[in-house]
Amino acid sequence: MTRALDLKDLERSIPWLYLERGEHYLESGRISQFRDSEANRLQAKVQGSRGDPYAVDVRLLPGRTGVKIYGLCSCPTRVNCKHVAAVLLHALRNGAGVPALRAAPSDVVRKSDPPTPVASNRAALPFQLRSWLANAERAATAQQPSAPRGCQRVLYCVYATPAPNTQRTYVRLMRSRLLKNGGYGGAKVWRNAREAVHNPPSFLLPEDARLLRWLLLDAQGADTDDFELIGEQGPLILRALLATGRCHFENVKAPLSEGMLRATRLQWEFLEDGTQRVVCAADSGIDRLLPLAPPHYIDLDRMQCGPLDTGLSPELAYTLASAPTVAPEEVAEVRRALTDRVAGAAAVLPQPLREVEVRATAPVPCLQLLTLQAYGRGYRPISYFLEISVLQFEYAGVRLHRDSPRKTRTFHYDKVIHIERDARAERRFHDRLKSAGMVPLSELAGDVPYEHARDYALRDPRAWPDFVFRTLPRLREEGWKVELDESFRFRPVEHGQWLAQVESAGDDWFDFRLGLELDGRVVDVLPLLFAALRARATLPTSRSELDREEPFYVRLDDGRLLPVPLERFGAIVSILNELLDAQPADQIRLSRLDAVRLADLERETAIQLRGDDELLKLGRRLADFAGIHPVSPPQGLMTELRPYQLHGLAWLQFLREYDLGGILADDMGLGKTVQTLAHILIEKEAGRLDLPALVIAPTSVIPNWKSEAARFAPDLRVHVSHGLKRRDRFGRFAEADVVLTTYPLLARDRETLTQRHFHLIVLDEAQQVKNAKTQSARVVSQISGRHRLCLTGTPLENHLGELWSLFQFLMPGYLGSAEDFHRLYRIPIEKRQDDERRMSLRRRIRPFLLRRTKDQVAVELPAKTEIVHAIELTGAQRDLYETVRVLMHERVRAEINARGLAQSQIAVLDALLKLRQICCDPRLVKLDAARKVTGSAKLDALLDMLEELLHEGRRVLLFSQFTSMLELIEEELKRLAIRYVKLTGDTRDRKRPVEAFQAGKVPLFLISLKAGGVGLNLAAADTVIHYDPWWNPAVERQATDRAHRIGQNNPVFTYKLIVTGSVEEKITRLQASKTALAAGILGEGNAANTELTAEQVAELFEPLA
Repeated sequence: MTRALDLKDLERSIPWLYLERGEHYLESGRISQFRDSEANRLQAKVQGSRGDPYAVDVRLLPGRTGVKIYGLCSCPTRVNCKHVAAVLLHALRNGAGVPALRAAPSDVVRKSDPPTPVASNRAALPFQLRSWLANAERAATAQQPSAPRGCQRVLYCVYATPAPNTQRTYVRLMRSRLLKNGGYGGAKVWRNAREAVHNPPSFLLPEDARLLRWLLLDAQGADTDDFELIGEQGPLILRALLATGRCHFENVKAPLSEGMLRATRLQWEFLEDGTQRVVCAADSGIDRLLPLAPPHYIDLDRMQCGPLDTGLSPELAYTLASAPTVAPEEVAEVRRALTDRVAGAAAVLPQPLREVEVRATAPVPCLQLLTLQAYGRGYRPISYFLEISVLQFEYAGVRLHRDSPRKTRTFHYDKVIHIERDARAERRFHDRLKSAGMVPLSELAGDVPYEHARDYALRDPRAWPDFVFRTLPRLREEGWKVELDESFRFRPVEHGQWLAQVESAGDDWFDFRLGLELDGRVVDVLPLLFAALRARATLPTSRSELDREEPFYVRLDDGRLLPVPLERFGAIVSILNELLDAQPADQIRLSRLDAVRLADLERETAIQLRGDDELLKLGRRLADFAGIHPVSPPQGLMTELRPYQLHGLAWLQFLREYDLGGILADDMGLGKTVQTLAHILIEKEAGRLDLPALVIAPTSVIPNWKSEAARFAPDLRVHVSHGLKRRDRFGRFAEADVVLTTYPLLARDRETLTQRHFHLIVLDEAQQVKNAKTQSARVVSQISGRHRLCLTGTPLENHLGELWSLFQFLMPGYLGSAEDFHRLYRIPIEKRQDDERRMSLRRRIRPFLLRRTKDQVAVELPAKTEIVHAIELTGAQRDLYETVRVLMHERVRAEINARGLAQSQIAVLDALLKLRQICCDPRLVKLDAARKVTGSAKLDALLDMLEELLHEGRRVLLFSQFTSMLELIEEELKRLAIRYVKLTGDTRDRKRPVEAFQAGKVPLFLISLKAGGVGLNLAAADTVIHYDPWWNPAVERQATDRAHRIGQNNPVFTYKLIVTGSVEEKITRLQASKTALAAGILGEGNAANTELTAEQVAELFEPLA
C-alpha cells in the first residue's frame, strides 16, 4: 500500500449512510473473526439484522488520490455496503493491519492559544461529525484565497444536499428547448457532457464549452451527471454560471441572477426532533444556504444568488455551512470540540437543550395507516403492496412509539422531555385495535422490515375499505388521532353525486362528460379516469371479473384517491376501455347507436344523467335489449317455430322497432330463412309493409327462398327478379311483398335498385359482400331501405375486416372508418391476440348480432374439451426429420420453379407426407435413412397417455389416417396386454368391433380416419385421441363427433398429439388460420382449405424450433 488508510478514503468509496450504519454495527459488537493476515486484505464476519452473519472480504489498492477500497459482502447489496464499512472502521480504530487515523495537523490551532486536550469521548461521535470537525480545524487557519477574476440550450441547476448529510453544493447540467417567449421547456438531464468536450453538439455555445471544461477540471464528480463545487474555484464557477443567465435553483422555473454581497450570521437551528443544523440568521431574508468558500445565499423572492459575509474566514464559514446535523446527545461534545480546537467557531455553536418533565398525563392514541411496497433484486419495486397500521401514543404533544421505554426521554425542538408512560391505558388501546380486526403483522407476513414487525394489519386485505369507511370514523369519535400517509392506497375522498352530461353534437352524435361533486364544486374526472385506465396493465372484461376485482381508485390532482367500485361502474370502465385509443383525454363522443350505454350508466351506477332528453330516452329503450319481449308468430305462417326460432323472430322485431340493423348468424340448418319470412309476414299483417322487402342472395339459393316462401308464408307475394326478361318486369316491384334478386345482378341492375326505396333489405349469405371494396358491396350500400338485415352462418371467415364490411352496410360508421377499425381492433386482435380488445369488440356488436350454434340448441349434447398435447422430437428422429425436410424442400422449390405453385400442389403434399410420417414414426417412411432410426417420441407419449387414461377408466377412440401407424400401435398394445378393437378400410365386419366397444368389452378403439370418421355412433367413448392432424379440420370434427353425439352422457375430451415446431404444428395453424378468428368473435369457425400459398409452403418447410 502506498499510503495509510484514513477516513477520507472511506468517504470517497462508501456512502455516508453506510458508514454511519457501519459505525453502529461496530459499536454494537457485531464484528467477529476479523483477519488481516494478507497484505492489503481484510476479512471478517458481520452480524446483520437477522439470520447468519455476512462474510466480508475487503481489498485495499493504491490510487492517485488515496486508497481504493473494493469490498465484497454476502449481503444483497454485495459491494461496499454497511458491513464493509463496519470492518474498515474496526481496522482504523484498532490499528489492525493499517495505521490508525492520523491526528489533525498542529497548525490548525492558533499559535497564540495552546491546544486544550479534547475529551476522550470524541471517538464516540459519528464518523461524519469527526470528519467534519477535522475539516473545521484545518479551515480555521487556512489562508483566505486571493480574489479571483439551435434551438436547444444548456441549463445549469444548482442545488444543495439536504440534512442530515454533510452539506455540499452541486450543479446538474440540463438540456432544454428554447421557447419563443424566451423561456425553456422539455428540460432533461444531459448525461454525455464529457464526450461533448471533444465533440461539441451544435447547441453548445462557446461559453458553455469553457464552463464545461472548467467543471471537468475543477469540480468533483466529473465522471457523473452532477458536479460538486468545491474549494476556491467553486464560487468562481458559480459566478460564471450566473453570468450565462441560464443558472437555476433546483428546477427550471426562473433563472437566478447574481446578487450583491450580504452580511449575515451563521447560527444553529433546532429541528423538530431536537437535532440542529447550520442556517443563516432568521432575519436575513435568505431562503437557502449554499456551502461554498465563502458561503452563498439563495433569495427566491428576488431569484438572486450571491456571496455572504459571515464575519468568518471563507474556509471556516464554508466548513460550518457544510456541517451535518448534530443530534441532541452530540451537542456537548461538538460544542467542546469547536470551542477548544476551532479558532473563530466559538460564536457559532450548537445550542444546549432545556429539560422538561411530563407526569400523570393520559395518552392519546395515534393511528397511522400506510402502504409498504416490496422490492426485488437491485432494490427494484415490485407489484406487491401491504397496508399496515402503526399505533403510537401522544403525551403532552410529544408522540412516542409503542416500543419506547416506560420512562423515556425524547426531544422536541430545543427541549429534552422526560415522560412516564401509562402502560395500562396503552394496552386498552391495543386491545381496541385488535377488536376492530387488526392482527400483529408478524402473524401475516414473514418478511417485513424489522421496524414494522410489531405493527398491525388486517388479516383480509379486502376489508380495508370497510375499515376505512366504517371503523375509522368510530375511532375518531373515541378521541383517536388518525393519519393517512400519502402512500396509503385507501385514502378516501368525501364526494357528492356523480353527474353525467350528454349533449347533442349533431348528425346522430353526442358528447359525454363525467363530473363529481367534490368540495362544493363539480370536478371533471373524465381525464383522470382516462389516465388511470391507460396506466392499468389489464382491465376486467366480464361481469364476473368485475365482481372479483378489488376496488378501482383514481388519484386526484391533490393526491387523494377516488374509489370507483368496478361492480357499480362497469359501464364507465367499458366505455372508456373501448375508446382509450380513439378519443381525446377530456371527452367522449358517441354515436346515436351507443345511446344504450347511457342507460347502462343509469341502471348500474348512481350517476345522474342530464342533457338531451331524446338521447336519454333512446338509451333507455335500447337498454331493454337483454329483455326482448316475446312476440307471437304471424297468423299466416304455415309452420311451428321452435323456441330459439321464436326468440330470433322477437329479436328481428326488436331491431325493426328501434330502427337498427343486425346479423342473424345461426348455424346452417337452424332456419334463418323461415325466421326472416316470419318477420316479413308480421310486418305485412301489421300494415307496415307498404314497400317491398328486397332479398339479395346467391343464385343457387333463389329457388329455396321461393319454395320456402310458398310453403311457409303463402300470403307473401314474391317476385323473382332474375333472367333475361327481368328488366321488363321491374314495374312489378311495387306489387310484390318480397323481391328476390342475386349478387351477380347487382351491378347490372344498379340504376333500378338504387332509384327505389324498400322497407327491408336482406343480404342472404352476406359473406358475399365481406370485401367492402367489391362492386357488390358498394351497390348494396347505395340501395335505400328503412331496415337492413344480414343472414350468414359465417359472418367472419378470414379476418375482422369482413365483419366491418357487414356493419358498414347495416349501420354505416358504427365501427368507425376502415382505418380506425384496423388500428383499434384488427391489429390488436389478429396480430397481438389482445383478449381485452376482442372482448371490447364483442360487447360492441353484441346487441346487433344473434348467433346460435347447433351445440347451443341441442341441449342434450354435453360440452366438448379439446387439448393439444405437445411433443418434441429428439435424437435420431429429430435428425432424420431435419435431413428429409432439407431434401424435400429443395425438391419442392425445384418443382415450383419449373411448373409453378398451382401445378406443384401434389409434389408439395407428397413431400409434406414424408415429414408427417416421420413425426408419427420413422418406420412409416420408405427411406434407407429411416430404417436406422429406432423409437418414436409420439408413440412413447401415446403409450404413456393410454396407460393413465385407461387406469382412470376412460373409454378411448384413437384415430389415425395411416393404417400402417395403427399396425405399429397394435404391436405395442399387444406387448402391454392392452385390450382393443380396430376398424380400417379392410375391416369386413364393421358391426362386431363397434358392438364390442359399445358394450364395454374393450376400453380402446383404433380407427382409421377415413374408414371410421363418419357413419358410426360411439357414444360410449368419453375420450378421443387424434394421433396425427389432417388438413381439413372438419374431417377431424366429424371423427370427434363419433363420440360427441346425442345420447352421450359424459363430457368428451379430445387430445391432439402435435410435434412442436414441425409440419404438424404448422398444419394446425393452417387449420386455425381461418377458424380461430371466427371462434374468437362468434364462437365457431369453418374448415380450412388445403390449397397452399407460397408463404404457407415456405412456413411448412421451416426447420424445427
